[in-house]
Amino acid sequence: MKKIVISKLPAQRFQVVLDGQYCVFTLRQKGKRIYLDLAVGETRVCSGGVCVPGADVIQSPSPHFSGSLHFLDLTGQAPPQWADLGGRFVLLYLSEGETRPEVLRF
Repeated sequence: MKKIVISKLPAQRFQVVLDGQYCVFTLRQKGKRIYLDLAVGETRVCSGGVCVPGADVIQSPSPHFSGSLHFLDLTGQAPPQWADLGGRFVLLYLSEGETRPEVLRF
């Protein structure tokens, strides 16, 4: 499990290598929800994934991305909001075979 560093911004784009996969993330707040786009290399894996606490943001398996992405609310079960990204709301990457622990402390 790896915590992905995200900024307190309503729209952002960043790159990170996860298990040897060169990932490009785009996060954007629209209304009361945050949406995630993910590309691995030049291949789009997810467009407009809805970020909700605990659920895997990547809804459809892809041969271009292994593992899963999960937003967690460290104080409840509210949908992530940009002003609390990286604090109350964290983004986790789990390698294939890893399970999300029920209790996390960062």
